Amino acid sequence: MNENIKKISAEGGNEMTPAAWAVLVILLIGTVVAGIFDEETGFPLFYSVFGFVGCLLLLFLSKVLGKKALSRKEDYYEPYALKEEPLEKKGGHH
Repeated sequence: MNENIKKISAEGGNEMTPAAWAVLVILLIGTVVAGIFDEETGFPLFYSVFGFVGCLLLLFLSKVLGKKALSRKEDYYEPYALKEEPLEKKGGHH
């Protein structure tokens, strides 16, 4: 096991060496480049755009459905409210 991994797991810290950062950056750049030049779809960044649009649609639909299915009128609970006299009329002190 690598000494850095042992150090991080033993101490619970999140220190990364410059070499670990370099590997992370290289992997990130490689992933982005591979995604841009995807030959399967013929459209650059297809899956990124598809995922982003899908997330926007989910947000929009959840907002619309929430308004239609979950929201109630302001006086929705009035027919069920208990009819009590205010404390001032009952002679209460509060």
